[in-house]
Amino acid sequence: MSQYTLTVPEDVLRRARRLAEQTARPVDKVMIEHLRTLPPSLPALPPEEEAELEALAHLSDDTLWTIVREQMAAESQERLQILMDKNSLGTLERDEANELTRLVDRGQRLMLRKSAAAALLVDRRHEINRVIYGFGDFTEERRRLLENQTFEEAIIDLRAYQATRALNDYDAQ
Repeated sequence: MSQYTLTVPEDVLRRARRLAEQTARPVDKVMIEHLRTLPPSLPALPPEEEAELEALAHLSDDTLWTIVREQMAAESQERLQILMDKNSLGTLERDEANELTRLVDRGQRLMLRKSAAAALLVDRRHEINRVIYGFGDFTEERRRLLENQTFEEAIIDLRAYQATRALNDYDAQ
């Protein structure tokens, strides 16, 4: 086993100590066990998307709120639904499949931007309402977890969601 010294915030250490006491285990074992529950790292985003997300940190709160509230154009949403329905029925043509891929990709990039903007607003001590966030089907517990995430945690969470979605889409084919 390798040794590594990690400096953690006081509140994190308090929580780890409390859990260690409750479970009669050493603090380092509690922290290692928690780290092992993290999802595996996912492939990096394309450089232009990474740069776009990093640039969000320099935007004003008002601009970030605009991004959080952004939605795909109604025409694109309608077209996406039509193409998804045709895909489900097995009647999707090759050019329509390419269009569907482009629209899904655009929607995922939008969701990534919205999530990153929301995470930055939370870091800046704003409250993100689940309706504004665009996830009306989230449970209250999930909403609280999202609101307590750092920017980096939100990106990891979103990438894990995207990976799960991609696997589900692949399995459905």
